[in-house]
Amino acid sequence: PPSSASSSILEAFGSSDAPPSKPASAPKATKVTNTRSAPVATDGSPVASGAQVAHPDWPLLKRTDDDIFFVGKLHHALEDKGYSVGDDGEDMVFWDATENSLLTFQSCGDIAETGTVCPTSWYALLGEESVRPPPFKLGEAEQAAQQMSDAPLQAAAPPAAPPAPITMAPEAVLSNLPSTPPIRGNQRNTQKSSTSP
Repeated sequence: PPSSASSSILEAFGSSDAPPSKPASAPKATKVTNTRSAPVATDGSPVASGAQVAHPDWPLLKRTDDDIFFVGKLHHALEDKGYSVGDDGEDMVFWDATENSLLTFQSCGDIAETGTVCPTSWYALLGEESVRPPPFKLGEAEQAAQQMSDAPLQAAAPPAAPPAPITMAPEAVLSNLPSTPPIRGNQRNTQKSSTSP
């Protein structure tokens, strides 16, 4: 027979003869998305009325994404806020260090800890910059860079020709000479000697 202490515990939490109760299921994590009208979670429930979110063209970034523009923006924003992305920043990929930094950022900012960059996270990271549409859509930055690298190099304009040398006609050279001829070495000595006593 159970002791009085153990029987009071059993009464408080249910009899040991009762079938085990089904554990409560954990709430599903909801990802915030944004439509042109109002932001909603993926389960269809509305986001809090005061929530500020990024423009809907900012993509949902997740682990393994490697879009140069958006992952670069994410890395810079996390680093600017004091969250290190480690080697992920050099490789421009969304791996472990980025995900851990993002989860910490989301936790500290009271944003759902999804490990994905949702519109709420974009706004928290970029502020007013995220309200405007981004300059690229996901994947377009790489396409633009590839097109630029595939384009033939434009030949540089040839250097300007050096200026032509200034030439003068022989008559002009003669007319610019002094009227008295210059004194040469021997003539100078003879003039000195004739003037000296």
